[in-house]
Amino acid sequence: MTTSPDTDAPQADPSDPLAQILADLEIVETTLEAMLPQMQWANEEIAAAQERHPAAREQLHASFLLLKPTNDLMRREMPYRAHCREILERVATGGDTRPATAIEVLGALARASARTPLNTAATGLYFRMWKAGEAAGLPDIGIVSELEHYEAIAGTLMDEYEHDARTRLAQPARSLTPVPAAFIAATAPTPEPEPGTLFDL
Repeated sequence: MTTSPDTDAPQADPSDPLAQILADLEIVETTLEAMLPQMQWANEEIAAAQERHPAAREQLHASFLLLKPTNDLMRREMPYRAHCREILERVATGGDTRPATAIEVLGALARASARTPLNTAATGLYFRMWKAGEAAGLPDIGIVSELEHYEAIAGTLMDEYEHDARTRLAQPARSLTPVPAAFIAATAPTPEPEPGTLFDL
């Protein structure tokens, strides 16, 4: 076992199989430690949803695997809980759980804004998705007046962007009902959206 010059973390000696196994186990342990809070948050949100929707208790109990994090925003408690609540509300009300949630769209918009400034409609969509997330647990940051302004001048294009984003970022396998493999393959989102969408601004 050696130490990297850039970090104090131990590095496995490639000629030592035992050291490599121990290093791999350490990586697994670190990964599990990072996942444990999210698992707790997901279970808490399921329990809360069961309180809100007692008639859907069994469906909600079976929904844990639908709550898999899909972007970096979900490393934080508040966005992840908001994502879970949106999915669980769909489960409880018989909605389609596959389209992207507001948090998934916000994550994509954040990535797009890191490459280039968002145009008017995309900025309006960001506010719209944040407002939708507020209903599921995001903090109220007082964007109502700004959102109303953007809805008035770019509402139609925002609708198109939202439909496009929720469809492109959909998770085809995120369903309590088994989905045929051919459908999953045909509808799986591409890693990089094609030109001509709100992501290519």
